[in-house]
Amino acid sequence: WQWLDGNGDGVAECYYFGPDGYMLANTTTPDGYLVNADGAWVELGIVRTRPAETPTPIETSENGSIPSGYNEDGISNIVIDMLEHTRAENAKYGESSVMDFGGNTYILYSNYGFAATYHGLEGTESKKPLDVNTYGDNISTKLFNAAPMTGNVEQDYNQLKNQGYSVTTNGGSTCVDCNKYEVLLDNNNAEAYIKFDFR
Repeated sequence: WQWLDGNGDGVAECYYFGPDGYMLANTTTPDGYLVNADGAWVELGIVRTRPAETPTPIETSENGSIPSGYNEDGISNIVIDMLEHTRAENAKYGESSVMDFGGNTYILYSNYGFAATYHGLEGTESKKPLDVNTYGDNISTKLFNAAPMTGNVEQDYNQLKNQGYSVTTNGGSTCVDCNKYEVLLDNNNAEAYIKFDFR
């Protein structure tokens, strides 16, 4: 779900985008809400609205939309975008839940199936994530499309190595070197972060 002011009139309508990035229209969404022919959420035939927020200008993709696809190393461009921007800038991904997690702030972005950890519990608006990980369906390949995730760490390690990735393993997880980024694969989990040398 995204609140968007498509016509610039200062009033935002709510739209539902599927996992493929396409907006649903003239149907019932998977969570049971009606959207009209324009894709706007309606109740009792009335389009639900709220005042539009002025977004913070940030650099996303060339056309200014939510990034899609993967970079040359196989990492989701959404994940890279999140790692490179602050919590305030990542608000475009729709925070659905905020939790205290070991003294850090852990945020779920349910529209995209990603979660980010920000250092500390206060002042996180101006901080970039420590890491971004996945939850839900297809959690590994959603973040890293080369993830074999057979459930056998040794097999996954060998497969990634055979694909040309620089990988290390401690027997319980596999770490994949992706130039500026690293991806940690652990059973069905995937986590990405910026390597220390680039922070």
